[in-house]
Formats: sequence, structure tokens, C-alpha cells
Amino acid sequence: MPAHPRFPETFTDVRHNAREWFDAIRERWPKAEWHSEPLYPDEGLTFDWIEARRASATQALVLTAGLHGVEGYAGAAMLELFVSEFLPRVNLETTGLYLVPVINPWGMVHYRRVNPQNVDLNRNFLNEEDYHRDLNPDYATLAPILHPERPVAWRDRFLFYPRILGHIQRHGVTGLRNIFPQGQSIFPKGMHYTGRERQPEANALLAMLNHVLALHERVVIMDMHTGYGPKGLLTLVFPGKEPRTVEALRQQIGYAQVTKVAGSDFYPIHGDLSSYLHELARETPVRELYTFALEVGTLGDAPLPQLRSMRALILENQLYWYGATGKRVARWVREEFLALFYPADREWRHRVVTQTRAVYTQVLTRLMEESGPAK
Repeated sequence: MPAHPRFPETFTDVRHNAREWFDAIRERWPKAEWHSEPLYPDEGLTFDWIEARRASATQALVLTAGLHGVEGYAGAAMLELFVSEFLPRVNLETTGLYLVPVINPWGMVHYRRVNPQNVDLNRNFLNEEDYHRDLNPDYATLAPILHPERPVAWRDRFLFYPRILGHIQRHGVTGLRNIFPQGQSIFPKGMHYTGRERQPEANALLAMLNHVLALHERVVIMDMHTGYGPKGLLTLVFPGKEPRTVEALRQQIGYAQVTKVAGSDFYPIHGDLSSYLHELARETPVRELYTFALEVGTLGDAPLPQLRSMRALILENQLYWYGATGKRVARWVREEFLALFYPADREWRHRVVTQTRAVYTQVLTRLMEESGPAK
């Protein structure tokens, strides 16, 4: 393993690195297993996960990345940090370790957040009846500006702001932020599409997590993300269904930057993974569940950076479906999209590493109740 976590550039890099993680884990626990389920055979894409546990393990630590494909590149570095520095602190007698290198490999391969069906997988964990309801009726009023049906033109870079001004006056920046990302089931080519059924990636992930929840009484699940929040700051985002208060979580974990979905500083979400897991755990032996995202901000959370983030998402989606009027336009759209989810800035990447390290330290110390080095 390298001395410092690598920030990969291609899906091939991630797949190669994940095999090295598996080798490192097997050096400590020879009976560790690599599981693989086919997702999209035509592209050779699979859902893979690593399991290392003993029958005596009553608690579980689960680390996942790439639920939003392109975000998985930074997520891979965050997982590699855990494998390279924190494996000795996991006691296999008490703790089962589970790693999912990439939940959404198609999105990572194509540098998109969504899967091939344009589904935002963190809006896809719905109860069956919710797939057929209009969960976000205000979205339709914004549809013409959120997914215009034409190629991206250079003028869209500049005209986005005056075009959206009327909607800001009507809803406010916060109201617009709440409508835009919460998820919608009506427009298949639109933003944050929930899908009309459970997706293959979601089914594979839930099968794996059901396995975990059935085996352990105490479970901590950490999912790696980028994009939301103050630039370069790592925020722990808990679901709205998390029973503990934000202040209690801050004190328990020993980390100040904590929020909840649909709280005062985070938008509402339909069909997010963490909320669904709280429902799922009720029918399992789990007595204590912590499930949350590690979200590292990129552009910032002031009103103008929020609008820039919205523009980057909208234009990338428009580019995918309808193309662009020229190569220069298409290149700029892709650059803005990567700036939103995977900045090349060295200082930003350094902050990802240092803050993720701090969170891992606190989680293992404060939540996992470890009792010595791994056996």
C-alpha cells in the first residue's frame, strides 16, 4: 500500500487499487472474502464488496463509496486512507469489516453521478408505493430551466443566472435549493430522478447490507460523498430519521461539523439510503445503528456557489442528453462538473485526507468501542 492515499483518475485505477486493499486486508485476515455480483455484463461492470469478520463479531463497520459515481474518485482515496492507516485498529474478534469500493460503477466509468437509467441512486431507496407518486410537485414549475431539451450553447454559461432570477424571487435561494435536489419521479431525463423501480445497484447494495444487519447488533455505516457544504470542509450528514439530536451526535462522536437531512442547513431528500436503512434495521437484530455520509464541500455553500453548483449539474445533464454546440462548450461543462465533485486542487485533496483521518479516528475511538489491536 502507498504511504499516502491515491486520488485515482480512471475507473481502472480504482478497480486496481481495490484489489490492493483486499490483499492488505487478507494479510491480516486470510479468510477475508471478495464478493462480486454482475450489474451490466455488456460493460463488464460488477458490484463488488470485501468482507472480513469472525463469528464472534457483534458489531460491524461498513465503508462505501461511489453511490454517486463521479464522487467515488475522492471516495476511493478516503477508503484507501482507512485501509492504509486504520486496519490495525479494527479488532476482528469484536468487529466485522465491510468495504464497498464502488456502488455505481457505470457512473464512475462515465464520470456521471447517476446510473445508466439516469437514476440518482440516493433517491432510489423508496417504498414501492412511492415510486408511483409525485413526490416533488413544485419541481414541474422549474422543469423548463432544470432540463432544457436542446444542446448546450456557450451563452448558457452566462444566461443561467438571469434565467433563474425569477424563480429565486419566487422561492428564495433556500426554497429553490430545497426543490431542486430532493428527488422527483416524473421526468426520466430530469434532475435527481428517483426512478420508477429499485435499481440493480440498489438491490445489490441492500442484499449486502441485509447480510450485515442480520449478523451484528451494532452497525456503523459511512458513505463517502463530495459536493455539499463549505469548501474543503468535511460534514457528517445523518438522515432525518436518526433518533439522536445533532448536538448529541457532535458530543458522542467528538466532531463539530454534523448536520441532518432536511435540517436547518441541509435540503430534504426522498429515497436516501440512510433513512431507508433505519427502516430496514427494525426487522433485524441491530440494537444500535449509525449510518451517515462523509460529505466534503467543493465550491462552497454561499448563495452564488450554490447557484454555480446547480448550473454545473443542469448543464452536465443537458450535455449528456442533447450534446453541445461545440467541443469547447462541452469541455467547459465537463470541467465545471468535475470542479463540483472532484477538484484537482491539491489543497482541497489535502483537506480531504486530514479531515477524513480525523473522522476515522473519532469513529473508531468513540463509536466502535474497540478493545485492542486486530488479531
